Amino acid sequence: MRLWLLLTALGACTAYQDLSVELPPNQGALLDAGAVPWGFEEAQPFYRSGHRRGLALRRVTAGSLVDLLKLRAGDVIREFDGIECDDLLACRAGAMRMEEAMRRREPFELTVERDGRLWRISARHAAFAPFDPEGAESTP
Repeated sequence: MRLWLLLTALGACTAYQDLSVELPPNQGALLDAGAVPWGFEEAQPFYRSGHRRGLALRRVTAGSLVDLLKLRAGDVIREFDGIECDDLLACRAGAMRMEEAMRRREPFELTVERDGRLWRISARHAAFAPFDPEGAESTP
């Protein structure tokens, strides 16, 4: 246990906090139709020690994909589905892989730095849309 704590402090081992997110089954179609914003427009490159380390979210728009993924303003996206976001081309490639997973309704992961901790956010599509009691018709 002490060795693991020492290696984690030195950066040799990384402890992740895990978060699972379930997206609406039609989320990919809504994004394609422009009915829901992606939310990455509010991101900017994040640098540490002179090296790019990801995309920092300046703001999170309610209802956007970023909001549905439980991301917050100040979060730094470090990886899109396993692709490190350490340069512009890598960020685009990772975002495209995530977008393709959304269209195919496949699960994907993001690695996010939040308050000095790394979070692994696993997203998948729900099998069914959530029940809306106000939208349901009553039968006599």
